[in-house]
Amino acid sequence: MRLTILSKTLHRRVQMPVDPGPFEPVLEGLPIGIPLVVDLDGTLLSSDMLHETFWSAFGRDSTVPLRAASAMLQGRAALKRVLANVARVDVATLPYNPAVIATVKDWRARGGRAVLVTASDAGLAHAIADHLGIFDEVHGSDGVRNLKAAEKADFLNRRYGARGYAYMGDSAADLKVWPHAARAITVNASTAVRQRLRALDVPVADLQVADHRRLPLAAMLRPEHWCLALLALVPLLIGHDLSPARLAQGLFALVCVALVTSGAGVTCDLLTLEADRSDPIRRGRPFAAGKASLAGGAVLAVALIALGLVAAALSGPVLTAILLALVVVSALRALWRPGPLADSLLFAAQATLPLLAGATVTGLPVPLWTLAFAALLFLAAAGVGRHIEPSQPATRAFGSPMLLVTLLGSLVLMAPTVLNGAPFLYYDTSSYIWYPHALAHAALDLLRAGTQTETLTIFSGRSLYYGLFTYLSTALTQGWTLVWAQAAVLAWLVALSCRSFLPDGWIRASVLTVAGLAVLTPASFFVGLLMPDIWSGFLVVGVALLLAARDKLSEREIWALWIIVVFAALAHASHLALLLSMTTLAGLALLIPRLRPLLSGRTLATLLGAAVLGIAGQIPPSTLTKAVTGQSPLALPHFTAHLVDLGPGTRLVQETCPQSGYAVCAFADRLPMDWAAFMFDDDPRTGAYWISEPAVQRSLSAEQVGFLLDVVAAHPFATLGGLALDGVEQLWTLSVEDVPMPPRKAEFLASFFQPELVELTQASAMYNHPALRHLVTALGYLSLAGSLLFAIALSSRSVSTSPLRHDLEATISTFVGVVVIGLVLNALICGILASPYGRFQARLIWLLPFAALVKGATRAIEFKTSLISRRPIA
Repeated sequence: MRLTILSKTLHRRVQMPVDPGPFEPVLEGLPIGIPLVVDLDGTLLSSDMLHETFWSAFGRDSTVPLRAASAMLQGRAALKRVLANVARVDVATLPYNPAVIATVKDWRARGGRAVLVTASDAGLAHAIADHLGIFDEVHGSDGVRNLKAAEKADFLNRRYGARGYAYMGDSAADLKVWPHAARAITVNASTAVRQRLRALDVPVADLQVADHRRLPLAAMLRPEHWCLALLALVPLLIGHDLSPARLAQGLFALVCVALVTSGAGVTCDLLTLEADRSDPIRRGRPFAAGKASLAGGAVLAVALIALGLVAAALSGPVLTAILLALVVVSALRALWRPGPLADSLLFAAQATLPLLAGATVTGLPVPLWTLAFAALLFLAAAGVGRHIEPSQPATRAFGSPMLLVTLLGSLVLMAPTVLNGAPFLYYDTSSYIWYPHALAHAALDLLRAGTQTETLTIFSGRSLYYGLFTYLSTALTQGWTLVWAQAAVLAWLVALSCRSFLPDGWIRASVLTVAGLAVLTPASFFVGLLMPDIWSGFLVVGVALLLAARDKLSEREIWALWIIVVFAALAHASHLALLLSMTTLAGLALLIPRLRPLLSGRTLATLLGAAVLGIAGQIPPSTLTKAVTGQSPLALPHFTAHLVDLGPGTRLVQETCPQSGYAVCAFADRLPMDWAAFMFDDDPRTGAYWISEPAVQRSLSAEQVGFLLDVVAAHPFATLGGLALDGVEQLWTLSVEDVPMPPRKAEFLASFFQPELVELTQASAMYNHPALRHLVTALGYLSLAGSLLFAIALSSRSVSTSPLRHDLEATISTFVGVVVIGLVLNALICGILASPYGRFQARLIWLLPFAALVKGATRAIEFKTSLISRRPIA
């Protein structure tokens, strides 16, 4: 015979902080000379050792049900011995009843003797008694005799004599014992048992403490399991079909998945009892804490799974097969005890199957790449969960935490774009794609014919670097490569910021911050937008990290930040101007003593080097363009357009033309006119720049600086005041405008994207979802309002006494200052160059909520991640 009993604290006396006073009436008047006999299952324990050993053995050996059925033919005692041989029960973590332990201790303190008599296997009973150290004798089932009910009564009568002992029990089986006892003591007995006991000729005492086994059904189901069931509704969002019929089908799929998921979750809870009890968080779960019956849990699990499968059968065999697969995957995670990577893969499959179930019921197809995206998202979530909770041996992590957090964050930020079904297109996206496309074709023509393409005009302000990235991404992956790259850079910057400022909880903080950015700010929209707008935010974050956290970064990370800052400056002219302005301000800040520690010469040299490279980086595209087309990229006349729109430019034209010789004099009869109409109106009757000959366009572009100086000299207050107001207006213009896409641009984009996408896409970039433009605008204003409140709260807080929190608040204050400077500079630069465009300022407005989220993560850093972290199995 082999008994495998695990006790981490064998022979250690358990100190229960329970005052024995309230239990004195139970023992009052009981002769000291008779023993106090205590039952185990349901009395000393809030659980049942038969079920404890079954689920422990089943978790170790999947053939246990067959072996148990064979042993049952020889009787319940033989069954208990077989299960005890296979199981590994940690008696130190079992859910004991402290009231019973206190009563036994009180009795022994008075000089009485205590005896543990149980129908559970004798080996388990001895291990429990040795662990508690409060019993003088221990008796249990021996593999042949099942010490329960009448058998227990006969044993006690032979050993102690009728009325020679007090018996403490809880169930109807104990009604066979109580009539022969000197006193019957019930522990949390049901009303029916107590009523039947009162009819017997025996003194009765009740020890009624809270009956934890009467737990609401919802607590046993653990509704957090239903979160995965919500994925059954994702096909409705992807298919943009929320009609009542489709919604009803989606809800039916959700209910089926929720039933099976809950049943599988209850089963996993039963299989992982020991591991849950060893975990400081999971030990409070209903079955682990003894608050719910294990037998009832088994019945509940079978009923839920069966109900879900029967309901699925009404829909068809495919849904039934998917739900069966869900049960199998859940069972594999609990029984197989796979390694970290394999278990994370199983979790990804477990989370992806509900999405397939929703697609099957609704009939809405889910693209294969969407399933791959979902699987990768949950694989990363499982990996991050292991790094968040690495305390248990079975939750050992895999992969680099920074890599996994970046991967998970990028996928979360990409989710809105995935639900959109395609990257977001702005009407000007075609300009970035067209630049390298046209330049490459012109170069081929030059190589073949030896002549330059004289009719090709390329405008500056559209970065060849970003354009080349966009061109290759759209040609190869319909733009998804660029979307993922932008999401990955943002997720990495978030993780790097949290790790630098919150080293003890940076993984949790990163997950919280990314989720907040995706839900509460327009950042995820700009991640999916095929425009360089998001890179202005990357530039500000990169500069802030170089200023405030350089000593916490590795050399590789500093180089990576440096590359991000340089590429951001190369991605758009306004970004370069932003970098130059911030570098200038950083240099001037060296004059302020308090800021000198943050602005070392090396840091300033890095910023200055990035600015120089940003300027130098503009030379190769210009040189290449001139070599291929015979002329440098043509600068759009933003200054002239704004001046004639504001009024002072129009006044100067009326006062000096035609004597001044400005090219804009040719359009004097059409002034004043809106700046956008001046540059982009292609109607010969009302347009100006766009309908002009190339020579006139070059003259308008070349004269704009001189024209600006003359306007300022002639009308200084009107000009500077108008430009300043134009820039200030940028600060509260946060919407993403609807600007119709010109047909020629739509035609060009159609050669790279699906024509339907191009046709339906407006400047709001909300393919087939115009209402989402208002959502992005609302998120922008929510970010702005929240940022103002955050800034007020940050400035009004008293100085913290904690060094870590003090450093964190000082760093965030510095970051907020850099962001505010960036917002103002961005408003002025973009406002003057391109007039108030909502997306220009909205592309930076998420930065202050980013700081607020990092700050808030310090207070929510202990959030639970039980859904994505695997329950360890010993």
